[in-house]
Amino acid sequence: MNPSTEDMLAFLRSKLAESQKALRAREQSAKVWRTGDEKTWKAAGCKLTKAQRIKEADAQARISIKCRREVDLFQAVIAAVDGSNAELSDGKAL
Repeated sequence: MNPSTEDMLAFLRSKLAESQKALRAREQSAKVWRTGDEKTWKAAGCKLTKAQRIKEADAQARISIKCRREVDLFQAVIAAVDGSNAELSDGKAL
């Protein structure tokens, strides 16, 4: 049994929401690792050096780029599926 278009759209929208949440978390993480100075990080219990924190911020930024691509992909697929569904309901050929 094939899933309906509505089921597929619901699934894609849930995956989009998860991807957007992951994107926000990675962007925030990259920003946080770049803030503060040695004194505030030591006070918070962080044992990483500034260079290590910047390296972690860069890693989070790279991951956020991948997350952004995933979000864009889900948005494009949803638009394509939703658009083709609208065309079919209008009676127009693809």
